[in-house]
Amino acid sequence: RFSDSRRVVFQSARDGDRGIFWQNADGTGTAERLTTAAAGEEHIPESWSRDGKRLLFAVVQGASRALWVFTLDGRKTEPFGPVQSRESFSASFSPDGQWVAYASTDRTAGLTSANRGVFVEPFPATGEKHQVPKMAVDFHPVWAPDGMRIFFVPAAARPMAAVPVVTR
Repeated sequence: RFSDSRRVVFQSARDGDRGIFWQNADGTGTAERLTTAAAGEEHIPESWSRDGKRLLFAVVQGASRALWVFTLDGRKTEPFGPVQSRESFSASFSPDGQWVAYASTDRTAGLTSANRGVFVEPFPATGEKHQVPKMAVDFHPVWAPDGMRIFFVPAAARPMAAVPVVTR
């Protein structure tokens, strides 16, 4: 959903590639393309910044995913640092738009690996990276509306977890 709740963003193969489009939430109007996926790729929308200027999305090639950013002004796409994963990011911008939380696992990490979990990085990416306290498999991070906590699922059989976050 676009930050103003008037549009939805989605992946579609309507023009032959698996790019990202958006359309009015009530179904009126035509779908408008935002990204074009290269051959062998697909783009998966993740999260809009609260101000509606940027969209986090995954670029998937085979078993590898990279986190990218689409900027509405100028319709530009660029990688969000070197963030890679074998699984879904469930990436989201912090309410102030200055941080990104995402789940990630590297190509060789097992379920309990230290390289698997929920991470937080500044936006734009600087190379600084923090892992929230690891509980289990840890996935699907979501920021609290006040930006003071991150909620996530520690494992399929466990309830939701929350960790406090200080972003200074």
